[in-house]
Amino acid sequence: MQSVANILEQYKTTAREFPLIQEKAIAHFSRLGFPTHKNEEWRYTNISPLLAKEFSFATPSAKIPKEEILNRFPFLSSSFFVVIENGKINSSASLLNNLPSGIEIKNLHELKNHPLVQKHFNLYVDMQEDPFAALNTAFANDGVVIFVSKNAMVEKPIYLVNISSSENEAINVYQRLLVIAEKNSSVNISGISASKNHSSETFANSQAEIFADENSSVEYSVLQDENEKSFHINGTHVYQSANSKFSMTTVTLGGNIHRN
Repeated sequence: MQSVANILEQYKTTAREFPLIQEKAIAHFSRLGFPTHKNEEWRYTNISPLLAKEFSFATPSAKIPKEEILNRFPFLSSSFFVVIENGKINSSASLLNNLPSGIEIKNLHELKNHPLVQKHFNLYVDMQEDPFAALNTAFANDGVVIFVSKNAMVEKPIYLVNISSSENEAINVYQRLLVIAEKNSSVNISGISASKNHSSETFANSQAEIFADENSSVEYSVLQDENEKSFHINGTHVYQSANSKFSMTTVTLGGNIHRN
């Protein structure tokens, strides 16, 4: 059974890339606990099947190859895409050669001291009131950062392929995304969430923070197509400056419990 006590115990032995933020996050999660039908925002979402399972924090060592990604999603062959496997970038399966001018895609942990990351990371999630945002923040040591420079117009969509996989036991997956679109920029980001196979048992907790600066445009779409053993809680948190544009489309095709 997944319980607050088990998670707090696991946190004690988990490495922390953002220790000050993560200490606050786990404290908020400890206070909030998992939501029930008594919480107004969760009245119509029954997460008891999620809490009834035990999820490990160990992740499989085997990585999905690029060939398998292209076989499953052949339209990616002419696109730029980054594969995120169990919350971590799989560089060998990604295709990020010759990215258009004005866009950078990096690992979150590598940029933890970057001024823009320090300014925007964890600014838009509400970990004081959202237990899943707090839980994600406490354990998300890695993720994806997308910088779109001032005046950059990125015409081709950028695909984020999130693959969740397990081997011998069900696992927790923490996915984190930070998008910073600077003034007068434009970008189209498409996320795909999929299970590696029919036997994978995963709980994916995904939190995206998107900052759209003045006169910027961000189009964000999410396709969720996971197996019936998968659980997925997804939070998207957006801050828009003056005259910016943001649009989002979510399509859910499969999975046990999904909450967006």
